[in-house]
Amino acid sequence: LFCIFFGLIGVPLTLLTVADLGMFISMIMRQAVAKISSLYNRFKWRPSKVQLPDSPPCDGTLSTARDLKSSETEDDEEEGMSEDLGSRRTAEALVLSVTFVSYLVLGAKVLSVYEPEMDFFNAFYFNFVTLTTIGLGDFVPRSFDYLYVTLLYIGVGLALTTMVIEMAGDLLRKLHYVGRKIDNMANTTVWFGGKRMTMKNLIKNLGDQFNVPEEELAKFDLNQFVENALKVEAGEIKTLRVR
Repeated sequence: LFCIFFGLIGVPLTLLTVADLGMFISMIMRQAVAKISSLYNRFKWRPSKVQLPDSPPCDGTLSTARDLKSSETEDDEEEGMSEDLGSRRTAEALVLSVTFVSYLVLGAKVLSVYEPEMDFFNAFYFNFVTLTTIGLGDFVPRSFDYLYVTLLYIGVGLALTTMVIEMAGDLLRKLHYVGRKIDNMANTTVWFGGKRMTMKNLIKNLGDQFNVPEEELAKFDLNQFVENALKVEAGEIKTLRVR
């Protein structure tokens, strides 16, 4: 009876702790990938230095050349940043996958050192079934001297596992909706804290805020807008802004 009540309290607390740890690790990884990507993008799209004469001609040719060069540079930077969003997400998924596999391999190597009953392959098997919460119980750690190391490894590993599962869930959702047209976005419900609102009413209130005529709102194709916005996020098109 004590174990039941202890589990009712301890399991949710453990899940919350693991989830928070996973969010912390995910934030660090994303910041690292974003920093590296930003440095690479800044180096890639750095404008080349052009020697210009000190006194421009009277006909304004040099001024026009400067404006054209500046415009081309800005367009290249916007295109690079748009493409960078998709590549950054791919890099995050790749880094997470490599980190998880490396964590299993490194943990198996360390575990096989201080666990006499486990060789490398048995330790790798134990790590996999433990971190994926399968837990068959056919292998258990016997070294109490290094039990804190094992518990710390499992705690961090469970946080990594939640991140991998979340990434796999996003991939499966994308595969589920691939090739399907976006439909009925007007009745889609968006939650704001404990309150909700349909996309149709949200767009209407946004239009009222900026004094958009009701005739224009009535002609607004929300499904096409969301589809184009997703293309911007994926880096397929630059922007929805009309110049």
